[in-house]
Amino acid sequence: MTTTKYDFVRRAMYEEAPFQKLKQARSIKDSLLMFKPLALSLFLFAFMASVIGLILVIMDCYFGLTVLLSVFAAIVLIVLERKKESFLYNSTRRTKELFARVDDYNECLEKIGRVLNYYEIDSYEKAKHLKEECEAKINRIKNPLAWLQKAIYSGFVAVPLSAYIGYRIVQKDIEASDYVISVVLMGVVLVVFLSFVKWMLLISEGYYKDQYLLRAINEYEYTSKLKREE
Repeated sequence: MTTTKYDFVRRAMYEEAPFQKLKQARSIKDSLLMFKPLALSLFLFAFMASVIGLILVIMDCYFGLTVLLSVFAAIVLIVLERKKESFLYNSTRRTKELFARVDDYNECLEKIGRVLNYYEIDSYEKAKHLKEECEAKINRIKNPLAWLQKAIYSGFVAVPLSAYIGYRIVQKDIEASDYVISVVLMGVVLVVFLSFVKWMLLISEGYYKDQYLLRAINEYEYTSKLKREE
């Protein structure tokens, strides 16, 4: 059970939405202007190669070309991942973006501090107690039906699918392989249904609001505004 104070703080923090600006992604136009032409071209080539490779896999043709396109896309992505920002970004636009994000982050901390101070969470010890309540609730509700999902996935999807692959390799007992496919499909449906039920339970318990509050506390702990009690 959580305290009434916890419920008040969680509601207020979610309504204040301190992370709203930080979560905003770049628009497509901003992304196109942000990257240098060479880096953007390489990324688009890798994306096109991946799409073409996927189409060829679906059509079950040109296996060699599919492998070649996949290798090309992988190499390009590895190169882009290892390059520094000076290779990827337009320096002027990137610097402007970083300054804007720092401003958004400082505004985020101000909003978090406003909520915590209003409810007298003004010391390290009080914030720690609030965090412990938050983590305890998250741990209690984060895995409802997890054991059942695991059992269904193992019994109705993983094991039958392995058996089906074995049937395909030896190319025999087609009637049994058709039965396996039916079992796998039923298992997939059950897993999807349970995932939906789990999602509904998490929402009803306020799980995502708890996560939001925990993130806010973690961010605020980096500031020097939480004083230790004597």
